[in-house]
Amino acid sequence: MKTQGMRIVEFGFSVDEILKCVFAESAWRALRDKDANKRPAIITEDNRIVLEFMMQDAYVNICSRFIGYINAYDFRSIDTGIMTLSLAIPEQLDSLLDSILQKRIEHAMTCYVLYMCYDTEGYSVASDEYHQRYSTAINSVRGSLTSPTTARITLNWL
Repeated sequence: MKTQGMRIVEFGFSVDEILKCVFAESAWRALRDKDANKRPAIITEDNRIVLEFMMQDAYVNICSRFIGYINAYDFRSIDTGIMTLSLAIPEQLDSLLDSILQKRIEHAMTCYVLYMCYDTEGYSVASDEYHQRYSTAINSVRGSLTSPTTARITLNWL
């Protein structure tokens, strides 16, 4: 479904790589919290099944944010370990930026999962922070797609 002035980009998101980022961010949050009584539990591999459900929700949410650009998707692809998403993006957007777009979407997925993990009583600050980081990542990608000649992506690394 390629339209005039658009090119198709295939993205593959590794479930394992995104979960590594979730685990690392969770450990960092616990380490930097000085109050041991309020410190959140560290998210680990033991939580994988629930995290995969959360990641699928994040994937569907992200797909919905790019509905006008989707060429193909497979929300069941989490079972294979690679979630796939094909977007029709403006041809003017330099293909060198494709890997940056992928990293921003991966970052958004990580933040959305963490947002859901911390969306419980007592962790609203963390939840709000991750929701903001998710929104920033999504908005930077959407901005690049809608204004490809002036695309600027600010990377907020985990």
